[in-house]
Amino acid sequence: DYGIEITGSNTIITNSTMSGNGGNGLDVTGYNITILDSTMSGNKYGIEITGNYTTITNTTVTGSVWSGIYIAGSNTIITNSTVYDNGWSGVLITGSNNTISSSTISGNGWWSGIGNGTVITGNNTTISNTTVTDNGDYGIEITGSNTIITNTIVTNSKVGIYLAGSNNVLEGNTFE
Repeated sequence: DYGIEITGSNTIITNSTMSGNGGNGLDVTGYNITILDSTMSGNKYGIEITGNYTTITNTTVTGSVWSGIYIAGSNTIITNSTVYDNGWSGVLITGSNNTISSSTISGNGWWSGIGNGTVITGNNTTISNTTVTDNGDYGIEITGSNTIITNTIVTNSKVGIYLAGSNNVLEGNTFE
C-alpha cells in the first residue's frame, strides 16, 4: 500500500504525486535520496526514509495520519517546502547534521493534540527563514546540542521552541 517503495540508494524523485495510500506515500530504505517538486497527501506517513543524505526541495506534504516527514538518518536538508495538517508531527528526524530552511510547517498534531511542528533528536541542527505555526504542542523540539535557529517565525499554542542540549544559538527570531 505504498505510493513508492524503494530499497536502494542514489535515487531522485521529481514532479511526483503520492496520494491516498493506506501505507506511506514514499517509503525508502537507502541513502542519498533527493525529492524535488513533489506532493504527498493523505497517506500514513507522507515520506518515511531510513538512511542518510536526504534532500527535500519544493515539496508539499499534507494530511498524513502520522508524521508528514519521518527520517531516521543524518544529513537531511529540507528547503522551500510546506508541511501542514499532519496527524502527529510535521517533520520528525532522528539523526544529526540537519538543515531546514525557507519552509512552512503548520497545523500539525491534529490527531492527538500533542504533535509537534518539528522534532529533531540529534546534534548540529540549523533552522532558518522558516515559519512554524499552530502545531499541537511544540513548534520546534530539539534534543541535541549545537542548534542554530535564525530568522524564524514561531506562533504556537503551547511552546514555541523547546531545546534540550547545550551550545545553542537563537538569533533574529519572532515569537508570537
